[in-house]
Parts: sequence; structure tokens; C-alpha cells
Amino acid sequence: MINQNLLNSKVALSGLTFKELAKKIGMPYQSFNNRKTGKIEFNSKEIKALKEVLNLSNDDVAEIFFN
Repeated sequence: MINQNLLNSKVALSGLTFKELAKKIGMPYQSFNNRKTGKIEFNSKEIKALKEVLNLSNDDVAEIFFN
């Protein structure tokens, strides 16, 4: 299960909306939302894209996706 609160805060800090973020990583918004809410897990390619777009540290990635 992902840390939704931390992901939400990182997205807010980026200035992007979730729809804009989904588009930037090449994913339909509904697919992104299913992952964000834990219905489907993010795969490694998607996590890497989020890391790049949101400028996440390795610690951020671990805390959001793997704790």
C-alpha cells in the first residue's frame, strides 16, 4: 500500500494536478487514480517516471511506495 499522504504532498509541492502528473508520465488519469488509491500497484517503470517528474529522492520513493 502506498503512502497516499506523502504522495499527495509531493504532488502539491510540484504544482501539478494529478491529471497533469498522469499525463506527464504517460498514463490515463483513471489508471493513475487506481494506483494512487491502492487498487493497482505502481510498477517499477511508473515509479521511476514519478521519481523523475516529482524530483523524489530515493528515501521519498522508499517511503511512498515500499513502507
